[in-house]
Amino acid sequence: MVRVSWNDAVLYGPKNKATELTRMETVGVLEKNTEDFIVIRSPKTTRKKDDSSHPNKLPDFYFIPSGMIQNVEVVL
Repeated sequence: MVRVSWNDAVLYGPKNKATELTRMETVGVLEKNTEDFIVIRSPKTTRKKDDSSHPNKLPDFYFIPSGMIQNVEVVL
């Protein structure tokens, strides 16, 4: 299991732009780690601003681009 701290980019549209990245934390099984991205299996993701789950329906995998990752740590 790993815990990935990362920044999620948000763009609503040309007239309604996000002014900051959203801090996220994903915990799950490290499926793949490449130079460009990591893949997390059975991810549980939390939006750190309000500690809410994201998304509402849990996906099977999360692909997170390496440039958005702040930290990766092994958890038990």
